[in-house]
Amino acid sequence: MSSPLDWMYWTTENAIIVGMVYLIVIIMVIADYKRGSARRKGFLPYQTARGDRTFLCFMFTMAIGFLWLAFIRPYITMWGALVVALVVDAIIFTKA
Repeated sequence: MSSPLDWMYWTTENAIIVGMVYLIVIIMVIADYKRGSARRKGFLPYQTARGDRTFLCFMFTMAIGFLWLAFIRPYITMWGALVVALVVDAIIFTKA
């Protein structure tokens, strides 16, 4: 029997990542509703709001993961990419 989700091979890791993205978006909506989102100037050459920084974190995490798969994976596992991505994301979200 065919399911609407058969187009993708779902693994536990995929489900966790998709769930975390949804959770982050829900937290962002609640935070914006309760406190609002003010733009601020950090080390980036433009002002960013909380949503802008979250989007940049998503993009940098994917880029680090893809680059890690292409060049570093034979030497260090993907857990290293996750650690690097989380450090970069923390810097972007707090300082950008």
